[in-house]
Amino acid sequence: MVISWILGALSKSIGRSVIYCNSAHEMWKELDERYAVSNGAQLFGLHKEISEVHQGNSKIAEYFTKLKMLWDDVDALCMVPLCTCYCDCGAPQKNAAHVLQQRVIQFLMGLNENQNFSSQGHGQTKNFKKSNVICNYCKKPGHVVDKCYRLHGFPSDFKFTKTPNKFAAQVDSGPAQQSMVPQAGSTPEITPEVYSQMLSLLKTPPSSDSQTDPSYANFAVCNVDSVIDIPCLVCAKARQTRLPFPHSQIHSTVKFQLIHVDIWGPYKVPTYNKFKYFLTIVDDFSRATWTYLLTNKGSAFDFLKTFIIMAENHFKCPIQTVRSDNALELGLSHSATSFFHSKGIIHQTSCAYTPQQNGVVERKHKHLLETARALLFQSNLPIFFGETVFSLQHISSIAFL
Repeated sequence: MVISWILGALSKSIGRSVIYCNSAHEMWKELDERYAVSNGAQLFGLHKEISEVHQGNSKIAEYFTKLKMLWDDVDALCMVPLCTCYCDCGAPQKNAAHVLQQRVIQFLMGLNENQNFSSQGHGQTKNFKKSNVICNYCKKPGHVVDKCYRLHGFPSDFKFTKTPNKFAAQVDSGPAQQSMVPQAGSTPEITPEVYSQMLSLLKTPPSSDSQTDPSYANFAVCNVDSVIDIPCLVCAKARQTRLPFPHSQIHSTVKFQLIHVDIWGPYKVPTYNKFKYFLTIVDDFSRATWTYLLTNKGSAFDFLKTFIIMAENHFKCPIQTVRSDNALELGLSHSATSFFHSKGIIHQTSCAYTPQQNGVVERKHKHLLETARALLFQSNLPIFFGETVFSLQHISSIAFL
């Protein structure tokens, strides 16, 4: 169970390198020896990332959190040796103060331009300013578009240095005017009174004047009462994007009178024998199913020829019709056409981009895949999808017989 958890957390390339370990302890020890090693490249990457971190549009607390996480990673890679001589020189405290001072400078260098910090020392004042934030709306520095007064309105206590312009008029608007303007993203509230009025309007039949008016929108196609009780047929048809496919009227009367053929794949994880596809053959009369694992699509027709010969020899029933999609490997090649002509087999193909016409084998694929996933989840086994599908088809054939 632990091995399965570790393999699920690793990438494909790393998982293949440790999949043959005998125990979870051995696998974890090998991964620890391989990747739990700090080096100069990691330290260089952390310092470079620290130098590129800026406040930007984030808050000061979020900006400090980013730096604090990077500083903790640096401390984990570079363990500072502790003094064990119990001297009174104060070197560890001085080193800690020096590191803290360096990190304060790094923090101040990444702040925005509008964040000003002054520090007085030795009779001098130093201002720290960094970055150049410009609003994308008013094109003025010092703020971002989320805090632009010209876009979101000036506050009531804002002091104008010049004559207020048209943007300041947003502050003088009273509560009555603000209530008339819908806010962005707000949802209009429908009271019971408004709902009853709308319902009465819908139930009222249109007058003769409105019938003659060409601009009248005849939205009362279906009665409101019928919509509530019985679904409207017109509304259902209006929501259809394509016509429904009728049920097939072709039904076989004997075995192997019609077979359905299709290929599924490729699967992302190949089997032990490098199989990534599987060919499915379904008899239309008995719904018996045969599955063949494939390494590539080019070998599909060879298995189909083998199946046709096997049906003639073992079941004494020649196959009359083969139905598939327009795949070249399932009978559209010159050699496949010659084989079908020699056997007297009719090859039916579905229309392009219409898998519904080959729905028998498509539904069989869906049944096989869903049942295979259920078997894998129930057994808690690693992903052996091809073997699971092949075993499932074998079990189904036994149950069918």
